[in-house]
Amino acid sequence: MLYLSAGSPHSQRALDVVRTVIDTCEPGMVKLTIVDLAADPHAGADARIAYTPALVKVFPEPKAWVVGNLENPQLVLDLLREYVVDCTDGRGNGHEHLSPNKPAIQ
Repeated sequence: MLYLSAGSPHSQRALDVVRTVIDTCEPGMVKLTIVDLAADPHAGADARIAYTPALVKVFPEPKAWVVGNLENPQLVLDLLREYVVDCTDGRGNGHEHLSPNKPAIQ
């Protein structure tokens, strides 16, 4: 889940970076949900989000948070690779695939 504030330049940059990285992943392996805290300030309460942008990996457990500066695509790529999602780094360097019976990263 990507928590952002729609009017924030930092949030827009984070959204661009996250989408760019996800576009390099095997289709269907990552589910991205975008939550605009400017439109619904209480939407981040369950995830304890106080700052935007914030990227939360909710599945598979354990949860992982990246809060603040998401302008470095390598942070997002590393989070996905930690769970063995097949993504490239823009130079053609990929990682192993998840087995077919594992669900997508959320």
